[in-house]
Amino acid sequence: MPEPFFGPEAWSPLEKSLRAYFEGDREARLNVFADEGEADPMDVSIFFRSPGDLGEGDRTAVDLARGRVLDIGAGVGSISLALQARGLQVAALEVMPEAVKIMRVRGVVDPRLGRMEDMPRDGSFDTLVLLMNGIALAGTLARVPEFLRQLDGLLAPGGQILIDSTDLVPVSADGQEEAARTSGGDPWSIESVEEDYPGEFQYQLEFSGQKGAPFPQLFLDSGTFGSLAVSGGFRMDVVWRGDGGGYLAKLTRVAEP
Repeated sequence: MPEPFFGPEAWSPLEKSLRAYFEGDREARLNVFADEGEADPMDVSIFFRSPGDLGEGDRTAVDLARGRVLDIGAGVGSISLALQARGLQVAALEVMPEAVKIMRVRGVVDPRLGRMEDMPRDGSFDTLVLLMNGIALAGTLARVPEFLRQLDGLLAPGGQILIDSTDLVPVSADGQEEAARTSGGDPWSIESVEEDYPGEFQYQLEFSGQKGAPFPQLFLDSGTFGSLAVSGGFRMDVVWRGDGGGYLAKLTRVAEP
């Protein structure tokens, strides 16, 4: 993603909140503003959860991971530590220098400072893990196809992508969006997606009076994601769904090169 989207101007409040919590401020809260609305406080402790404190979706991803793993957007390493506890070889990739320092102290074996876009496209990893709304790293709906191509270049033959997001519309028992099903539309057709996609937001973060630059936040419904995945040469399976619309998807190549 371009630097203005996810550069230090956007993430600085999050970095400061992580450092504050790590240094002992257990009441640290990060204010999250969506589309210039009111602040929604977030407990910074969520980024420091232990393997035993992971939610069901995260645990599902950890259980499904195999081989050489790249944890993209690793934060302070909570998922990487859980993967390491299973005996997996994990590289933890993060753009925030403070988070990488904290990961190292917490015991992450291979923390890496950098962007996914700058990783060698040499197919080194059997599993890519992107959690806490991992699809948001694409930025916008229009950028998802290129995002999938970038991920594809990191995958070894037979590899998998474990990535989560949230359905913002009700989902029926068979996994199709209710709006598309009741209107007769095809939830797997990208042509049916509105130009003004309802899952695109602008977020800003604030900590201790400092507000960062706006950045895009994407929540991608599973039907649209499935359509884009198929167009990109992937099979997508939803392997977990939560009560609040959250879901975990597993992407595998339809045909290996």
